[in-house]
Amino acid sequence: MVSPKGLASYPFLNSPSTKFKEDGEYSVKVIVESSEAQEFIAKLKAVFKDAYREQCSLLKKDKLKMHDYPWSEQEDGTVSFKFAAKAKIRTREGQVYDKKVALFDTKGNPVTDLIGSNSMIKVAFDVAPWYVPSMGMGLSLRMKAVQVVELVAPSRNVSANSFGFTEEEEGYVSGGETFGDDVFSAAPEAAVSDATSGEDF
Repeated sequence: MVSPKGLASYPFLNSPSTKFKEDGEYSVKVIVESSEAQEFIAKLKAVFKDAYREQCSLLKKDKLKMHDYPWSEQEDGTVSFKFAAKAKIRTREGQVYDKKVALFDTKGNPVTDLIGSNSMIKVAFDVAPWYVPSMGMGLSLRMKAVQVVELVAPSRNVSANSFGFTEEEEGYVSGGETFGDDVFSAAPEAAVSDATSGEDF
């Protein structure tokens, strides 16, 4: 599937985050207007519903525990969809392969520019239903490629005042170096919740 156009939030698309997974993970949250997201959600729920029925039949159960969907309704009338992809693939033979998310512009050309928050993007992905007895039946959106519709570079326009710091009369004074790209690629992705109840499908 391909997602609707939306704003990128906490994007790890050029390089993976290793904050929660040692092997690294590419991820992004795509913020879509609720009115534009409903048809997309209906398609995802249809895939989930079929997988849910198959799993119930396989386990000979009428009902299964359900995990949260990988999207959530926001207070501002938008919907946040969570996409992710492993940065390394491990084979049964013990081989390890690095994996990247393919990035394209609106003409289909490869993108090498850094993709920052609020870039307008679309995501190509696989819908992956899963079942774990302790967690229940869930759905993952496995990112394969991203098309950048409007690029916003990671911002370097940060200041101490923007974080609420005030000037001290005495103390350490730096030489005034600027921040590097790594500062802006390590966004606090855990700060935004993407959980929503999946009890109704």
